[in-house]
Amino acid sequence: MKLYTKIRNFSLDHYWNIGFIEIKDDDPILVQEDKIHWLKHDFQSKGWFADPFILEYDNNNIFVLVEEFDYDTRKGYISKLVVNRSDYTLKDRITLLKLDSHLSFPNVIREKGHTYLYPENGTANVLNLYELDNINNKLTFVKTLIHAPLSDASIYHDERGYFILATLQPDDNKDELVIYHSNTLLGEYSDFKHVKFPDNSARNAGAICKIKDRSYKISQDCNGGYGMGLKLYEMNRDFSFHLTESFYLKKKPIDGMHTYNRYKDLAVVDFHAPRRPVLKNFWLKVSNIRELIKNYF
Repeated sequence: MKLYTKIRNFSLDHYWNIGFIEIKDDDPILVQEDKIHWLKHDFQSKGWFADPFILEYDNNNIFVLVEEFDYDTRKGYISKLVVNRSDYTLKDRITLLKLDSHLSFPNVIREKGHTYLYPENGTANVLNLYELDNINNKLTFVKTLIHAPLSDASIYHDERGYFILATLQPDDNKDELVIYHSNTLLGEYSDFKHVKFPDNSARNAGAICKIKDRSYKISQDCNGGYGMGLKLYEMNRDFSFHLTESFYLKKKPIDGMHTYNRYKDLAVVDFHAPRRPVLKNFWLKVSNIRELIKNYF
């Protein structure tokens, strides 16, 4: 059985990449596939990049935080990429945070001149807050916000305080969103509300997006698999949600996407595709035949 699992995982292994979109209007989720500029890099043999969050950009460069996945360790780290804005080639890659546990989804909150990161670290049962020294490319641990196995947390705040929206492992790809509240960013968070979604789209696909006087939650569509596409929900003050838009990448061999973030007039997304598409298709056919024989007998 171990051999079967190894062959299966080898055949179905995938890779991710990120891409950028120049925003021309106020559409909260402007994802036109032919307008995405995919990152060009030579990192493919070592790993991949996903879960992008834009730190800043200028006329020459884009500075973006990502999960950097290492094929050798099978773990994610938090890295900062410097991308040439004229041709979207990778200029530099700086590792900011590497732990014994898996890290991903390096969400950002800017507060009173400070820039904080709170990456996913659900396998360690914590959501930690770090302050970023952007000049020296250094993260400093601030505090543990919550002791819980959260996936893809996003912080929203208004005059009522700070709210952490996330899903809980091991059911993080399902239909329940959990919300925690604190009066301040660094305060104590308590269980505030649980929200049921109509399908498996509770998991966040990025930061809460504010457009004029409206807030939007961008969700992963996990119906039929992990990271199939995006769903845009308008978020009301009482944390009820109204679906307004869905989007799915269609160009093969792309299988799906699970992140959308925007900062000022620039947006960033990701996609995943099989590393070995021919082997994947062969394995799926073998698996179907195996299942037919199993059901027949």
